Amino acid sequence: MGPPDVPTSLVVAPEVKIDGAALKTELRQSLVDLRVVHGLGVPAYARLSFQVGDSEADIDSISTKLGDQITIGCTGPVGETQGIQSWQIFDGLVASLGVEFDAGMGAVVVIEVYDKLYKLGRTSVAKNFKTIKASEIISTLAGKAGLSAQVDATAVVWDSRYQYGTDYAYLDGLVREIGYEWFVDDGTLHARKRSTSSTITLEYGKNLRSFKARFSTMEHAANVELTGWDVKKKERIVGTAQYSASTAK
Repeated sequence: MGPPDVPTSLVVAPEVKIDGAALKTELRQSLVDLRVVHGLGVPAYARLSFQVGDSEADIDSISTKLGDQITIGCTGPVGETQGIQSWQIFDGLVASLGVEFDAGMGAVVVIEVYDKLYKLGRTSVAKNFKTIKASEIISTLAGKAGLSAQVDATAVVWDSRYQYGTDYAYLDGLVREIGYEWFVDDGTLHARKRSTSSTITLEYGKNLRSFKARFSTMEHAANVELTGWDVKKKERIVGTAQYSASTAK
C-alpha cells in the first residue's frame, strides 16, 4: 500500500517486523540491503541481507525461521504539510534462508520472502467448476492462498470449467482470458479490467531516482509457424506469420 501522496523527500526509513515484532536495534543496524519487488500477476518478493560475523554464533543471531511472517513498511515525509507518516509496502512469508561468505568481510545472512500468492504454485490440481462465473473462480482461488479478494464481477455464467495444473497457472490463464489484470497488495488479490486512461507522471530527480533501459533479442523471431491436424481430411494444417515493422509497434 502506497503513501497518500508523493514524498517531498525521497529519504525514508524502512520498518521491518518479524511475526509482528520490530527488529531489535543491533539487528536493524546489521541490515545492509533491503529490496521489495511488486509486479502484475506474480508474487511480491522481498530480500533482506544482514551483515554479521563469520562465526556460528554470529550467523545464528539471525533467528528467523522458514514460514515466519515479515512485514515491511516505510516512514518518511509525505506531501507538503502532512509531516512524517508510515505506510506498509509488503507482507509475506519467509520462503528461503541462506548465508553468503566473502573472505575478510564476514558473512551475509539472506532472507527471501514471498507474499501468500506463492502458495498457489506449489500443488497441481484437477478440478471441475460447475455453473460459475470467472470472478467467482478467482475469489475462490484467492481464498485458498489465505488472501481476500477484490474482483470486478463478470457477467457470463459458465456451465463447466476444467482445471488441471497449479492454481497459480490456472488463475493467471483465466485472468488473461477474460482481459483482466491482477496483483496482490496488502493481503488482497485484485483482479480488474485493464484501464488505459490513468497515467502516472514521473520526473527524474524528484519522484524517479534511477532509470535503466534495455533491449533484448531473446524470444524474437522472424516468423512463426503453427501446425495442427485436420481430422476429416487426414492431413496436416500449417499456418505461418511473418514479422513486419508495422505489426511489431
